[in-house]
Amino acid sequence: MEISDHGGADEVSIVNGNLEMGSHVSVRNIDIVNGDVSAASHLNVLKGVETVNGNVTLPTQSAIGGSVETVNGDITAVDTTIEKHIKTLNGDITLSGSSHVLGDIVYKESESAWGKKSDNKPTLSISASVTVDGNIVLHRPVNLDIESDELKQKVIVSYGSAQ
Repeated sequence: MEISDHGGADEVSIVNGNLEMGSHVSVRNIDIVNGDVSAASHLNVLKGVETVNGNVTLPTQSAIGGSVETVNGDITAVDTTIEKHIKTLNGDITLSGSSHVLGDIVYKESESAWGKKSDNKPTLSISASVTVDGNIVLHRPVNLDIESDELKQKVIVSYGSAQ
């Protein structure tokens, strides 16, 4: 599915397929099962973005009014404001530029055998220029690539086999 420049949509819900958006697109909510979410620039999502098996690429000058959540997808944000949380189970998270997360960054633990298929540790990469107001909560092992010492202080490890 494609939404062209300066376009808009209310609820975008896709089972199998990618959502590609141009610049200055506004949508209320994005919910995708198997597909990637991407936009050119200035994406405005009033509520949140959720995928199961899809990557979420948030371009420069974007604003997300809620949370960004994936199960197995990677989340990349450049110069993006996320009003609530970023949550994933197995995805890599890469935040750069002037990105600002007002809530927490959470790596969830698997609640079922479905999520246990991978022993690969996801990677959380945060540039020094990024602001995170909340905490970085790890319910599973994660490779950390955090440039800011201030953000390193916000890491909370809460799983049993923590080293």
